[in-house]
Amino acid sequence: MSFFPHPRRAAEPAYTNALAETRAALSSTCSRLVNCTSGRLPGRAIGSLCDLQRATDHLAVVTSTPNERAHHQLLAALQELQEEVAELARHGGPPDAILHSRGLARAERALSRFAA
Repeated sequence: MSFFPHPRRAAEPAYTNALAETRAALSSTCSRLVNCTSGRLPGRAIGSLCDLQRATDHLAVVTSTPNERAHHQLLAALQELQEEVAELARHGGPPDAILHSRGLARAERALSRFAA
């Protein structure tokens, strides 16, 4: 038994790439949807939804994760965010709706656990 803390396992390159893709998808979703006019919101939301789905799928197939719990939290948050963006595509919403997204906040928190 060792009482010395073990360093965190470094992320595999494939997982690092998947996290980078996820960060890019979240960033593009925010920039695409914030202050978007209601007429353009559905189309932009669909584009964002495609990016989010691609990033989520990429994360889901990567087998080696440095933090299993944060990985599952991130996947759940991305699923929730996809549902919120799909709702914006269907019904529209205020220009800053994405900034009040619970799924976005959860995804950002989960991503921050990988940076720590």
